[in-house]
Amino acid sequence: MGVGVGYIREGGCVKVFLSLRLWVVLVLAAVVVGVGAFVVGWNVGGGSEPVPAPSVRVEEDEPGWDCRTMGNRVCGEGVER
Repeated sequence: MGVGVGYIREGGCVKVFLSLRLWVVLVLAAVVVGVGAFVVGWNVGGGSEPVPAPSVRVEEDEPGWDCRTMGNRVCGEGVER
């Protein structure tokens, strides 16, 4: 009994059939690929947390300074202190 594919012509249709051994081989291959993808995905991406960006101190009057949320929160020129 070999691994085989056959076909039957009925009317204008062609019906393809697979032997039982070929079905078993295809199902086992799909299981192996699925388990492999799960294991690789689990080890590579599972449980990893994003790495925080290094903190950079932004001084007043530098790009990135937001006077509404940083420092004494007083914005504008000519503000009395």
